[in-house]
Amino acid sequence: MLNGVSYCTGLLLAVVFAAAGIGKLSRPSVTVASWANLHLPFAKRLAVAVPVIELGLALLLVFRPPVGAVMSTIVISLFTVVLIRGMHLEPGATCACFGGFSERPISRSDLFRNGLLVGMAVFSYFSTPVLPSIEDIIVTSTVFLVGTVLVALVDLKIQVGHVWDNTLAGEVLP
Repeated sequence: MLNGVSYCTGLLLAVVFAAAGIGKLSRPSVTVASWANLHLPFAKRLAVAVPVIELGLALLLVFRPPVGAVMSTIVISLFTVVLIRGMHLEPGATCACFGGFSERPISRSDLFRNGLLVGMAVFSYFSTPVLPSIEDIIVTSTVFLVGTVLVALVDLKIQVGHVWDNTLAGEVLP
């Protein structure tokens, strides 16, 4: 079962990379503008190269999981460095991490998301391509959904300042 869950984790990460690559290729002008705003050199060239690399990583995760996992860990780590740099150089800048699919400002929730993606990559390192069982798919999907909710909660905490609050609008606390 562990190999199946590990492989499913790599497949989900492959979907994330494919979505990011397709998102960047679908609206290259958004990607170029965002990356130029982050002071990335060769933004136009990177807007072509990075999506191709992401699509290649997706294929590696499907067909050569250990290689794809190592390469994904390196690439996500590099992306994280760019995000941290961007947060400091251009507060409020967008990263176009998923191309035209996401144009919100970079925040610490992006760093948290990338940490979870690195965790997925590391876990998928231990897999070989298999036909996953329904149990493997359920376990992996559940953990992925929990991670997605955690990223959303971290983002909510950053944007609003709290996650749960039972005070009513206009209510003054004693």
